[in-house]
Amino acid sequence: MIKVMFWNVNGRGNEFCSTLYSLAQNVDILLLTESKIEDSEIKKNIGLEKVPYKSGFYETELTPRLYTKIPLTKIEHYSSAPSKRMVFYNLQTVEYGEIIIAGIHFPSKATYHGQTQLSLATTYSNWLYEIENQRKHTQTVLFGDFNMNPFEAGMIEPQAFNATLLYDVAKQGQRTFHFQKFYYFYNPMWNWLGDREYKSGTPKLPGSFYYKTTDDVTQIYWNVFDKVIIRPSIIDAIDYATIKIHEVIPVSTLIRQDFNKRPDNFTDHLPLTFNLKISI
Repeated sequence: MIKVMFWNVNGRGNEFCSTLYSLAQNVDILLLTESKIEDSEIKKNIGLEKVPYKSGFYETELTPRLYTKIPLTKIEHYSSAPSKRMVFYNLQTVEYGEIIIAGIHFPSKATYHGQTQLSLATTYSNWLYEIENQRKHTQTVLFGDFNMNPFEAGMIEPQAFNATLLYDVAKQGQRTFHFQKFYYFYNPMWNWLGDREYKSGTPKLPGSFYYKTTDDVTQIYWNVFDKVIIRPSIIDAIDYATIKIHEVIPVSTLIRQDFNKRPDNFTDHLPLTFNLKISI
């Protein structure tokens, strides 16, 4: 079993490492975005080493950074999107052979809206297809900050991420739209929408990102921007019971008990964890 964690840490630096450590100490793969934490601090505090980039690649402040406890003989950086906002790693597993671990930091709604995000999602999906064609398989796990809710066009349209909320539909592998086939993603994060537990009816965390404005008539306040989606070819590699968005960690309370964002702007995204049922 491999434990994976993602967190958009909102530009935090080394002072944030103890907070990160309290949650990530048992993590095998860590993906960070908007991080100013030094790699040496990650290694010292959490014991995770940054996976080195292929020769010639350079990162920007927008590039997701991947750290791991897995031997570097088993995981390597393969490629990155031209935007530097999506990175691809090859991971060797016992159960599936090679799988693609992809991290994403999709452009924000603060800059791009509606149709523009859909167009960008189509572009990012095409970049992913290129990598899968090069590797000659679609055993892909994609996770990170999508900056879109599960129901938005960029997540569900076939030319974009084509991520369905239905396990059985995703297992069909592909959908056909206007004589062209598109691979599905399965998106289990639909289950995080809403503020009540399905079975118990008790209040729960309504999402991973809180935003309130006075001039948007479509705002839903809490959003599920931080996600993991998976291709049908390895759909059972995720332990779905372990997917969790964390509102409280031992060092700090990220949000208040009424599920509103903390007034000190401690973080704008909440961390996501999940387990992969694989061995190395």
